[in-house]
Amino acid sequence: MDHAILTPDRYNILIEFAHIHLDFQRAELESVLSIHDIIIGRDCLEVSLPQNTGHKAVSADTKNLEEESSESADRPFLILSFQYDYVISKFNIYNDDGECIKDDISEVSTLDKNSKRTFASILSRCALIRSVIELWGSGTTTDSCANSVKTLSMNEHGIKLLSRHMVDTTSWKITVHTLGSKYNREEQNEMRAKFSFLNFPGKIQMKDPLHEYIIIREIELDFKGSPIYPRRGIHKEIIPEHDKLPPLAVYFGRILGGRRDWRGGRLEKYNLK
Repeated sequence: MDHAILTPDRYNILIEFAHIHLDFQRAELESVLSIHDIIIGRDCLEVSLPQNTGHKAVSADTKNLEEESSESADRPFLILSFQYDYVISKFNIYNDDGECIKDDISEVSTLDKNSKRTFASILSRCALIRSVIELWGSGTTTDSCANSVKTLSMNEHGIKLLSRHMVDTTSWKITVHTLGSKYNREEQNEMRAKFSFLNFPGKIQMKDPLHEYIIIREIELDFKGSPIYPRRGIHKEIIPEHDKLPPLAVYFGRILGGRRDWRGGRLEKYNLK
């Protein structure tokens, strides 16, 4: 399948999959989308994920590193890109405040493919999707991701998309998701500072804010969902050659469905046989 390039002229969503049933993720996604007559390649485009080619450890033990890299799993992210006219006609992208996806997919209401819905309400039917992000920008570094968001903020569609968040009565927070690598509060705040130009009004609220934004620092994972190049060792000491590695990719956006982990880490309870 041909992949498109991320552009601010289109509405983009980032899907995060769980590290379970890897071979079934895309089939489940395409099945749920087809219920609403949405076909990838016809109604939306798949966008290539950013990939920093410098995200590889250099060590004297080259053989072991090559073996580790060969054991890497498929990346747990997928970007879908929609034309604004299409997405506005089919989804409520400007009126999903306060929506919260529950742990149990059996509690999601019956789907009606003829009515307008939100991306979260549709994609929450996928047991293997951990979260969906309204993607504002991406890059191979935090700086390039921030520049991508700046480009969106100056685009006609982006201005409208972001304007509803610029109200004094809202509440918000920015979550930093680092896929198993531990960063302290100061380090996370340094990442958040890259996006301070957004200058969100309203109050910062760490519990149950109206809007939750997220910085995702993607690294290479194995089939168990653990870092191939962990930042810290078994005694929590920093591993210098791993710590200096750049991220594989960085994403910024707004979390849809009220929270990042829709399933609360309990995906194993679903029987997909």
